Amino acid sequence: TFRASQPLTAANPKWAVKIVENCGRRDGFIIGLLPKLSAAQSARLEGNVWLGHMGSSAFGGWGIRNEGALRGEWQCTPFPFAKDDVVGFDFNFAAKTLTLSCGDRKAVGTIPSIKEGDELYPAVSMYYKSVQVAFVADLPVF
Repeated sequence: TFRASQPLTAANPKWAVKIVENCGRRDGFIIGLLPKLSAAQSARLEGNVWLGHMGSSAFGGWGIRNEGALRGEWQCTPFPFAKDDVVGFDFNFAAKTLTLSCGDRKAVGTIPSIKEGDELYPAVSMYYKSVQVAFVADLPVF
């Protein structure tokens, strides 16, 4: 699992990931949000020690797998994505909603357990070493 070094903020609520290679697998990875981790979790994450995937009891968080299935406690319509897609995310802190976009497709999910002041970090969990993704600097239009 990889996460951004800086949390999202109300002034900077958007991020995006380009799917470079998913190796043709339907269950290759999860993209979404992680909460602020404990010091022990952060140290293990930085040390590449297996903790589990985003949305698991070990990490918490909220994610969506590339075939569209959700991980963690949130609601969203299925939103599959594949190689060469750029998947954008826009988190609305006041409404507790996460808008996903890819080309002309959009979906809005709700994360009711988020509390005011929670730190949220963009993240990617991968099942296979051959999966390749990249954080995107030039965000797509939402």
